[in-house]
Amino acid sequence: MGRQKKATSVVKIIEGNEPPDYLCEIGRKKWIEVSNELNELGLLTNLDKDAIGMYCNTYATYINATKAMADAGMVNTSSSGYSQISPYVTIINNSLKTMRSLQTEFGMTPASRGKVKSTKETDDNFDDFVNG
Repeated sequence: MGRQKKATSVVKIIEGNEPPDYLCEIGRKKWIEVSNELNELGLLTNLDKDAIGMYCNTYATYINATKAMADAGMVNTSSSGYSQISPYVTIINNSLKTMRSLQTEFGMTPASRGKVKSTKETDDNFDDFVNG
């Protein structure tokens, strides 16, 4: 039997919700969506801004690559006449891996949700029941 992982504790909820300047329009929209939700759940601190920025930037890359692949196709023909996978496939796959990793850090997947701990006070004892 391995050691049981302890829930991550969040100290201070983020103040303000302005997306970083370096995000494109897609990333900025995702920032507002994700940070609002995580903030409501008490899972976001000021220390998390860079990680959420990375997630939103990667999401924008994923969306842009998916759109480009829809136009260019999944398989391209090289100048020598051979079929080859579009470079957008690699970009999409790398983006998905990065997003999944960051989603796990913030409890944004069903499996990881129970591993993070909110600082928000709850009126019921459900957390106590689930976490022992």
